Amino acid sequence: MSGVSDDDRLGVLDACFRCVARWGINKTTMDDVAREAGTSRATLYRWFPGGREEILTATIALELDRFFDRLTSRLAHHDDVTDELIELVVATHDETVNHQVLQALLATEPDSLLARLAGDDDPVLSRLREVMQPLMIRAGALDATEAADYVGRLVLSYVTDPGDLDMADHTAVGRMVRTHLLGWRTT
Repeated sequence: MSGVSDDDRLGVLDACFRCVARWGINKTTMDDVAREAGTSRATLYRWFPGGREEILTATIALELDRFFDRLTSRLAHHDDVTDELIELVVATHDETVNHQVLQALLATEPDSLLARLAGDDDPVLSRLREVMQPLMIRAGALDATEAADYVGRLVLSYVTDPGDLDMADHTAVGRMVRTHLLGWRTT
């Protein structure tokens, strides 16, 4: 995206986010984003030659960055890998259920959202693996990459369908982490 400052780009992506929050993914148009950003459609197309899809993809990527920044900042307060995993599960749950736009999209157009998040490279799982890998190294996994993938998938599974587990309860999540996520550890 040449010829656009970082501030202008961020302004457009934030405007797109507000439009998606207001109307959803399927109903957000380039006109909506341009109006919200205080710029013209022509400028948007010059900055985002891929049009609506490029802006939506960039907006989702930015929001994922923000989401994972909040998660990793919550992990920074813990020294023990078990405590970090517990916080990761609880924080992922908290961030998911407290994200108004995400909850609205899951309620009104889950197929549109999930198709964008669970594409060929699955950006959510990919980012979660990045966060998990150092934890798995510290936990003593023989193959930290494989362990990060496995534990990341389990975390997403619990977050999307916790069953009877109270995902906001650190004690309950701690039992699950010790039993299911770190049950392979011998120490």
